[in-house]
Amino acid sequence: MPAAIYFINGMVLLLTPFPNHKANKYKDNVKDYRSISRGFSIQPKMWREGLGIILTGFTSVALLMVIQV
Repeated sequence: MPAAIYFINGMVLLLTPFPNHKANKYKDNVKDYRSISRGFSIQPKMWREGLGIILTGFTSVALLMVIQV
């Protein structure tokens, strides 16, 4: 079961569009960082993110135990 979760997670990551890291490489070098707000741009969803971290912790340990058998 944990291996299936990792496989699905890998497929989702492969199909997710990521921003181009080479675009506008040198245009944003000069910024006034004093005007940037120091908070979250989007409020985190603590329950959802916490549950994801807990599930990842359990499945990663279980997957390592399956590999050892």
